[in-house]
Amino acid sequence: MYTEVSSIEMLRKAIEEKKEFIRINEGFYEIDEPLILDNVNNLKIVGNGNVVISGAKKIMNKSTYPNSLFVNNIRRFKSSAYKVEASAWNRCEREDFIFHKSVEKYDSRDIFSGFLTDHIELYKEKPENIEFVFNVGWTQNMANGKSSEKNGDKVLINLDYNQFKLLQTKNVTRVGAPTELKNLKYALKKATFYHDKNEGKIEYIPTDDEVKNGYEVMYPVAEQLVILKNCKNICFENITFSHTTWEYPSKKGFCEMQSTIYKNLNEGLDSTKREIPISAADISYSTEVTFNKCEFSHLGATGIYLGRGCKNSKIIDCKIFDIAGCGIIVGGFENIDAHPDDEDSINYKTLIEKNKIFDIGVLYSGACGILAGYVNSIKIYNNLIYNIAYTGISLGWGWGAVDPIAHLVFNSSVKEPFTKPTILKNNHVKGNEIHHIMTSMHDGAGIYTLSNQDGTIIEDNYIHDNGNNEDEPVKKIYIKKSYLLGVTTKWGKISKRKGYPGGIYLDECSAGITVRNNRIENVACDYYYHDTGVPGIFETNKFDVEPLDNPILSFDE
Repeated sequence: MYTEVSSIEMLRKAIEEKKEFIRINEGFYEIDEPLILDNVNNLKIVGNGNVVISGAKKIMNKSTYPNSLFVNNIRRFKSSAYKVEASAWNRCEREDFIFHKSVEKYDSRDIFSGFLTDHIELYKEKPENIEFVFNVGWTQNMANGKSSEKNGDKVLINLDYNQFKLLQTKNVTRVGAPTELKNLKYALKKATFYHDKNEGKIEYIPTDDEVKNGYEVMYPVAEQLVILKNCKNICFENITFSHTTWEYPSKKGFCEMQSTIYKNLNEGLDSTKREIPISAADISYSTEVTFNKCEFSHLGATGIYLGRGCKNSKIIDCKIFDIAGCGIIVGGFENIDAHPDDEDSINYKTLIEKNKIFDIGVLYSGACGILAGYVNSIKIYNNLIYNIAYTGISLGWGWGAVDPIAHLVFNSSVKEPFTKPTILKNNHVKGNEIHHIMTSMHDGAGIYTLSNQDGTIIEDNYIHDNGNNEDEPVKKIYIKKSYLLGVTTKWGKISKRKGYPGGIYLDECSAGITVRNNRIENVACDYYYHDTGVPGIFETNKFDVEPLDNPILSFDE
């Protein structure tokens, strides 16, 4: 027997009363605060017809920071200008935005306060509303403006110094000039909006069709829709979760490490803590949580996060699209997740099967369709993944730093490595079709791995149409020796190709992985292995294709 509900208040009450089967009647349900399930067992929540749980409202709260609007259920973006394409790992250099006003030194490098630009029109903008975007390699970064002043016939725009300093003190992907400026009033055009952050006002310019036929603007106010902790045997079925925002980047900037995992401004320059973008559905320390035939769409950060302590979770036959960040994130990304104090914290035996995951990373371009960190026995089967800003499936974390071989890596600072393997092992990626990924970023792949993960198998996947098909294909395993710099091959600099590498990419310290029976077409490099100088580590992997004999032609000066 089920309990029938037709309002959010009724749904919250039914959950509090520990009903075991709740049926939500067809309708559009707006929420300000997420549904919270804590210590709930044996519950099934099913949508009867078209059920939408939305974090958006028709009236904007002045204190909220929407990163998108939804007009007639179509995402609309902030106004933008001065956009240029990033080139491989290169920091952007451009004559119209020049570093200006060195404030201090960090690791012998100048740290600047802002940019000098000849775009005199920017002097009329409120500088605190401007969002500077920096795409570098596989990362997207952001810092907010702070102040502006005229400097002859140019304009000096100072950025929020703490945000900007964090971006300049990154290592490989530290920022250069911006690749785009967002939230400019003068750049407003049809189908875009401008947010005056201090006034708490939104200005939107409708399209001709919207003026003619009418339009409804929805303002996302909620960042999360459902939170589960310490739960068991929970099932959501036939429910749409939509319309969230994520306020942090618009307030604090965004310093991405990889795959939208980022460095928190409040943690300081030397912190190694990894933050996970907020998610519409956030599950932790729970067992047997299932999302079946659900939709996750028009979301402001991550779709679903199955975090620390989740076991036997399932995401089956769901549709996940128009997501600002990653579609699905699984597991943790800290050293404690690699070497947990107890088994309760291990992320174990997640099943992600038969889902359609597309249009991912529409705001935060470092996003993956599926990102799994330190996980054990995850199964990723028969998913269709496409139109992804960065990587299709990313499996593993750590670049070998928490593996027993960490001290052997050519540039490692680890002196006393862990003596035991991590919990990252026995994972299985099978039967997925992945195409048109890396639409915005560089140095990713259809399937990408990191670190030792014994017993992991990547098989029967179809990866295609990632990058530029005019390049001569590299069909065998290209082994990049990162300790040999400035290398040229007979294919030129493979790493400069659009969509590089694009196929299956075993990155730093990937070990214990079997790769077999995969079909790869129309990518920059079918198989790519990143050798960091650890003796014998490549040989711990098993491939059904051969490595290139000796691709190196010369060493560049």
